[in-house]
Amino acid sequence: MSGPPPKPTAQLRLAGSWRAAKRRKEPAVALGVPDPPEWLSDDAKAAWGELATVLAPMRVVSPTDALSLAQLAEYLSRWKRATAALAKYGEVIPTKDDAGRVTGFRRSPYVAMQIEYGLMLRRLMSEFGMTPSARSRLTETNDQANTEALFSRKYKAG
Repeated sequence: MSGPPPKPTAQLRLAGSWRAAKRRKEPAVALGVPDPPEWLSDDAKAAWGELATVLAPMRVVSPTDALSLAQLAEYLSRWKRATAALAKYGEVIPTKDDAGRVTGFRRSPYVAMQIEYGLMLRRLMSEFGMTPSARSRLTETNDQANTEALFSRKYKAG
């Protein structure tokens, strides 16, 4: 298939699109933030909690999204580590000759890491409606009682 991937039906519904009603054969999934996988690193588990706090009220994630959310959490934790390393070591590294004299400077490898992780973060965040342009396509629903039943209170912000 060519072109952009189709938008999830849940996002179409939140956006009030007529296209959501036309998707009758799409599998129905229960909404809710899944528990983090055991194999995630500790930093990624912490990022998962941060992401879950943001995603739960948006009502766009389901347990079937666990692997995608794990990827997002892992990239977020890596991006944070690269950013911390840049703050600690700087963007430029001196190069030295055999005598230990500075002969020039080169870009820190943490710069490339931060850029790469940032690009992956942005791509995955867009999939979950977490960028300004993706979020502008969503609208609120007034089904608060249903929201309370679907999402665990442990992820609720506030």
